[in-house]
Amino acid sequence: MTLFQMAFDFILYSFVGWVIEVIYHAVTQGKVVNRGMLNGPVCPIYGCGVVGAFLIAKQGAEYAFACEPSELNGFIIFLGGMLLCTMIELVTGALLDTIFHMRWWDYREKPFNLNGYICLEFSIIWGLAMVFAIKVLYPSPGHGFFELVPNMLTNIVLILCYIALAADLVVTVLMIRRMEHRLGELDEVQKKMRAVSDKLSVMIGEGTLGEMQRLDEGRLQAALAKAELRDAISASEKERMADLAKKKRDLELMAAKLSKSFTEHRILGLGRFVSAFPGLKHDRLGNVKKLIAGWLDARRPADNA
Repeated sequence: MTLFQMAFDFILYSFVGWVIEVIYHAVTQGKVVNRGMLNGPVCPIYGCGVVGAFLIAKQGAEYAFACEPSELNGFIIFLGGMLLCTMIELVTGALLDTIFHMRWWDYREKPFNLNGYICLEFSIIWGLAMVFAIKVLYPSPGHGFFELVPNMLTNIVLILCYIALAADLVVTVLMIRRMEHRLGELDEVQKKMRAVSDKLSVMIGEGTLGEMQRLDEGRLQAALAKAELRDAISASEKERMADLAKKKRDLELMAAKLSKSFTEHRILGLGRFVSAFPGLKHDRLGNVKKLIAGWLDARRPADNA
């Protein structure tokens, strides 16, 4: 395999992987979305897996077994492909989690998983996919493609593809950083809301407790349903409570506004990430899609009023 053949295969199988992801999601989730992490129709993890499998199979077949990759024992291909793709998935998942503080897929609900990054079920699928790739797809489609198409045209097409891929990667990283920043803001808003709620609870609790101490046991339950407890609170306490309540409402509006930004730009924006990765989890906020939906549902009655 030449460098140009590997470059062609990477683009080709990144696209094929994207198609597989879209079809799988459409079948399992009932809707069609752009499943790739990048905005374009590519899933580079598939391209890396197939090209890596081709290279390893070629070297192993030539030096260890003195045969062509397609002549290798299927079980050996299965084990090698399973290990290779599982390692790629593990390293990619761990890096994305470490860099962006978000988990893009999570296998923790599946048996025999490792910290949710990999699991036995998908490792077996990757192994079977590599058997298919080596036995059916190898040799590289680029072998015939480069013989039919002039080298100059091929080079131009590949260069344009990689320029587009690089630009897409930069844009995607910027959008992920933006999403990370927005989620950080949402996390801070929620922390402030908890602090305000705690203060309100303490003030209401102290006012209620003071009034309860002045009421006899027989009148306690009736008084709780009336305005006597509120009247017992001093004017300054009422004013403080009103300020805290207003601050809480302002924070709720801010949280709803931040949440709404995750539902916009579903083709080239944050909305696409949330739609494409329903299992996306923030390291502190949990499932992003459920979090956003919860805030929007909480604000909907007020918006319709």
